[in-house]
Amino acid sequence: MKRRLLALLLMLLLLPQGRAMAAEEGSIAVQFASVGGAAFRLYRVGEAEESGAFLLSGAFADYAVALDAQDSAAWRAAAQALAGYAARDALTPLQVEKTDKSGRAVFSGLSRGIYLIVGERSTSGNTVYEPAPLLVFLPFVGEDGGWEMAAAVNCKYESETKPGPGATVDRHVLKVWRDGDGSERPARIEVQLLRDGRVYDTVVLSAENNWRYTWEDLSAGYAWSVVEKAVPDGYAVSVGREGITFVVTNSRPYEEPEEPGGGGGGGKLPQTGALWWPVPLLLCGGALLLVLGIGRRRRAR
Repeated sequence: MKRRLLALLLMLLLLPQGRAMAAEEGSIAVQFASVGGAAFRLYRVGEAEESGAFLLSGAFADYAVALDAQDSAAWRAAAQALAGYAARDALTPLQVEKTDKSGRAVFSGLSRGIYLIVGERSTSGNTVYEPAPLLVFLPFVGEDGGWEMAAAVNCKYESETKPGPGATVDRHVLKVWRDGDGSERPARIEVQLLRDGRVYDTVVLSAENNWRYTWEDLSAGYAWSVVEKAVPDGYAVSVGREGITFVVTNSRPYEEPEEPGGGGGGGKLPQTGALWWPVPLLLCGGALLLVLGIGRRRRAR
């Protein structure tokens, strides 16, 4: 009953607030490490339906990435998965902007929706910066509790000293299953390693290799990422990253998560950084407070 009430309240809050809100254009300002000339791509990946659900749309509609994350780490993992597919399949961004001298880039003229922001690997001085993809919701709930269409976000990133000629790196992938008893789990899946967004290698993960693989001696001069080649039917995928390790998670909707690895995987890795993701949490939190307030008033009577 509580879940139905929360879903109803969320649906009402997400409905357009009159003609002014429906026609209003928005913007997203990205701040990135005070690095100038860094290119960022903007994709419109989804929208909120009247049911209260967040759904992928347009060129992203067929990707099995769920927009129902419960914390910032999960939203980062969803963004990473979407960014990988956008690069692999050479999807056309809605806008491309470069940061100014202060590291700021602005996307404008935006409609209501869910946006993916992907930055390119950049070098400044003797440091290489690799930005993390992020998801931004328009509109969002501002500090005063009202709807806002002008977002300002900080892009998280990893940085390292510029590699010398011939420098190499390793990259590790770990498969995690979150599917209850795993009765419908496939015996194997394929993971693609991307070099600057292009497919470089494909490996098979299964119980035989403990659902993991390590690529060694890769050139340090490229940005490396992974995607699941084809997500099993009935599953959604997300891709978390911690250092050199990519955690590819397959989840079934409405299932309680089991221990990572699913009969072969390793322990759960900690997640770092933050993602701008206020809409789902703030709206659900506001709905919960409303429910609690109603209950208190009834008891007071």
